[in-house]
Formats: sequence, C-alpha cells, structure tokens
Amino acid sequence: MQETIGLEPTPHANIKTPAEKFESVAFTFCKAATIIAIAGRYALPIAAGSAAALYIAAFLKGKQDTRCILHLPLLIAGFWLSVLGFWIFAAINPAVSAFMPTWWR
Repeated sequence: MQETIGLEPTPHANIKTPAEKFESVAFTFCKAATIIAIAGRYALPIAAGSAAALYIAAFLKGKQDTRCILHLPLLIAGFWLSVLGFWIFAAINPAVSAFMPTWWR
C-alpha cells in the first residue's frame, strides 16, 4: 500500500475560467505586439520565418499535431514559408510593392 504525501491532483486542473481564456488570448497579442514594436516593418518576415523554423523543429522532434487551425506542423510551416517568400518577392519587385500598404514600404 502506497502512502500519498501532499495534495492529490484535481481531475479538472486544465479547465480555464473565462477570465483565464481572455488573458491567454491577450498574452498572445501582447507577444505579437512586442515583436512588431521591436522589428517594425520587418515583423512579418521575422515572425513568418521563425514560425516556420519552429514548426519544422517541432515536427523533427516528433510533434505530429498542433493547436493551430491547420493542425499539421509541416502544413503550417509551408504556409508561413509561402508568406515569407511572397514578402521577399514583393520587397525586391517594385511593381508589386506599389500595391502594398504604406506600412509595407
């Protein structure tokens, strides 16, 4: 017979209150705003490239699914790599850059 020391874990420890859910989303936007404030106009390619690299790394370490709406790490990485590729293409091609918002230029 084993003796339990301390508190036993509650079965519903991962359930978040509505306030915690809002705070979780707010914290995500806080992180995004911090990256944008630091990187400025280059926030999109930095975030897209970082997301792609980290999802590829997670896949290589054995992660098969994510909380993201696309679910599959390599699919998500492919999406962000295409965003990064379009940003680079638009940055070096003045004809495309002319149609982009002013914050892009």
